[in-house]
Amino acid sequence: MKLALILALFASQHFVHLTWNKPSPARAVTVVYGTIHGGPYPIAGCTAKPKATACNVRKLTTGTYYFVAYFTNGNGSYSNEVKALVP
Repeated sequence: MKLALILALFASQHFVHLTWNKPSPARAVTVVYGTIHGGPYPIAGCTAKPKATACNVRKLTTGTYYFVAYFTNGNGSYSNEVKALVP
């Protein structure tokens, strides 16, 4: 069940900024990504503090990436997948 939603993504050269709404009572958020639509998402992008609603993923090479946020809230849930085109 997708309890959270990545709301926005901004990509610039070697950098992606993501924001999300967080389900309650999520304790931590980890953004993971990969290069294949639908996963797997083998690369850890960032881990955010419990109250955070945004994070930055840096040092990306030019290409297409697919991001999801994983929320630790007892049952664990993934957000929707979002696509980033990094110039």
